[in-house]
Amino acid sequence: MSDMALTLAQTKRNNVTGTKVTSYVTVTFDASYPTGGESFDATSYVKTPDEVRVTNDSALGYVVRYDATNKKLKVFEVAASDQTPTADIDAAPLAEVANTTNLSTLSVDLIISGGRA
Repeated sequence: MSDMALTLAQTKRNNVTGTKVTSYVTVTFDASYPTGGESFDATSYVKTPDEVRVTNDSALGYVVRYDATNKKLKVFEVAASDQTPTADIDAAPLAEVANTTNLSTLSVDLIISGGRA
């Protein structure tokens, strides 16, 4: 399934426990990231999401976060001014990646959980 410039794949069946549901989705970005993030609506997978957790975003040096208000996946990296060999990656400020950045090698797993209704 494709949503704008993202390639989406539900990797497992939904896990349903009582009124809660958890969905597992792999997201692959494309070669031209737009400033402000890629459109992604978690309600397509879970009716009322409480959490969208990214499980493996740091493999390529990026941090991916879900912006629930704007329904977008945003990608961040260490600010250019802090990309020195001695920079502490955990303490460095993050900046959104630049417009049109090629993220075609970035694939992340999302765990979306929340209510069924």
